[in-house]
Amino acid sequence: MPLPTTSSVVRGFSLIEMLVALGIVALLAALAYPPYQDALRKGRRADARMALMTLMQQQERHAMQFQTYLGFEAGATDVPFQTHTGSGHAQNAPYWLAAAACMADGTALPLSDCVELQAHPQRADDDVGTLTYDSRGQQGCSGRRPALCWP
Repeated sequence: MPLPTTSSVVRGFSLIEMLVALGIVALLAALAYPPYQDALRKGRRADARMALMTLMQQQERHAMQFQTYLGFEAGATDVPFQTHTGSGHAQNAPYWLAAAACMADGTALPLSDCVELQAHPQRADDDVGTLTYDSRGQQGCSGRRPALCWP
């Protein structure tokens, strides 16, 4: 009866195969990350636009009741409106909201006449920057690509 021989067959991946697979995964991740970041920015901008419109409705109700709009700084906590986008804590919000008197020819109009709402991004967004919406229906932004502001 012959003695059993041990087989030296090793199963698994070689180092070269593992490095090739890792390189492919890294390449796919590098190609997918910028569009992913862009999609996140677009979603945050849409949330900011919706928050500005909601805030304008609240400001209009306030103006009907008190005959003036309410001005407040970004990040304010002592106003009856939500002052940031998102549902979490304001410190983690993508945008902080503010309200100020509209400007006409370099002069601030009274808050009883007009209010300009602003959504200030808390993360870098050079394309759009700060979104604005006023009670006259004018929309705008401070970024370098205004076509992306209010599509």
